[in-house]
Amino acid sequence: MLPDRAPSRERLGVGYGSRLELEQAQLQSDEGQHERPKFVLGSVHARLDYAEHVARRRATSMLCLGSVFGFLGFIVAALLGMYHTYAASSHDLNLHGEPFPSGESYWPQSVSEMVQDPRTPTGKVWMCFQVIAAISIWLSWYPWELRNVYVGGEVKLLWCVPFLHLRTFVPPVGMLMVVFVPLSLQSDFGNTFATAIHLIGAGVMLGGYGLCEAYTLAFAEYVKIQAKERIIRTILCVCCLLNGLGFLVFGHLPTGHLCCGDVWRVPTEEDAKLARTNGYPGIAVMNELAMAQNVARLYDTASGTLLVFKYLTYWCEVGAGFSMIASMIAIWLFAPERTMEVGNEIPEKDGEDSDYEDSDLEP
Repeated sequence: MLPDRAPSRERLGVGYGSRLELEQAQLQSDEGQHERPKFVLGSVHARLDYAEHVARRRATSMLCLGSVFGFLGFIVAALLGMYHTYAASSHDLNLHGEPFPSGESYWPQSVSEMVQDPRTPTGKVWMCFQVIAAISIWLSWYPWELRNVYVGGEVKLLWCVPFLHLRTFVPPVGMLMVVFVPLSLQSDFGNTFATAIHLIGAGVMLGGYGLCEAYTLAFAEYVKIQAKERIIRTILCVCCLLNGLGFLVFGHLPTGHLCCGDVWRVPTEEDAKLARTNGYPGIAVMNELAMAQNVARLYDTASGTLLVFKYLTYWCEVGAGFSMIASMIAIWLFAPERTMEVGNEIPEKDGEDSDYEDSDLEP
C-alpha cells in the first residue's frame, strides 16, 4: 500500500511516477499483460502526465550534469595542482631563490588552498566546473522529484525548516561559498574573516549533504530505495562524513610541539638582496612588494609529522568531495525517473492542433 501523498500532489494526481502509471497495475487482463490507458492528447490527464514526466526527467538530467562537472572540478584541480607542485621548478625556491631547507616541495593543506588563486589555470578550471555543478544541482530540485530521495513534505528540521528545502539549497549554496570566497593564506582581519566564511561554506557543502543523506537513509519513512542502492549510498554517505571529520581534525590539531611546519615571514631588504645575488631578480621584486605590503612569503616548507598531517588533511577533503559526488551519481543511477519516457507530442489544450492561424492569436 502506498503512503499518503502531499495534499498538492494528491489534488493533481501525481506523486509516485504519475497516476497513469499507478492505474496500469489495475488494468491487468486475464492473460497477465498490462494495457496502457489511452487518453486524448489534450486532456487534463495527458497534460499533467506530460508535465510530471518532463519535471522528473529534467531533475535527473540536471543532477547528472552537476555530478559530472563536480567530479571534473575535483579531479582536474587535483591533477593541475600536483603538476604545479612537483613539475614547476620555480615553485621549489624560497624567498632567497634557493631550494627549501627542508628539501620538500610545498604541499597545500587542502584543495581550497590549491585553487585559491582564480588567476591561475587551476583556479580558473575549479571555478568554472564547480559553478556549473552547483547551479545544475540547485536547479534540478531532485529532492522534490526523485522517489529515491523524496522524504515527504511534512518532515521539518532546524526550527521548523522543511527538510526538502534544506537538502535542495544547503549543498549547492555551500559549494558556491567555497568557490566565490577563496581561501586566503594571509592572517590579517579581512582575510581571516573571508577564510572563516570559506570554511563555513565547506562545512555546509560536505556536512550538510552528508547529514541530509544520512537522515534520508536511516529515518525517512516514505522514500523508495532499493536494497542494493541503500548499501551503496550508505557506504558513500559514511565515507563523506568520516572524511569530512578527518579534514576538520587533521587540519585543526594543536601542532605547537610537532615538527616541522611551514615557515612564513615578511621579507626584508637582506632577503631581496640575497635573491638578486642568487640570480633571481623576479623573486627579489616580489620580496620588495611583499615587504611594502607587509605580506608574509614562504621561507621553508613543512616536513616530518606536520607534512603527514597536511597530506591527510588534503586527501580527507578530496575523499569527502568525491564521496559526495559519487553519492549523487548513485542517486541518479538508481532513480526510476531516469528511464521515464516523454511522448512524441506536446499535449495541447483540448487536443487542439499546434498550427494556429494568425487570426487565432488576435485578442
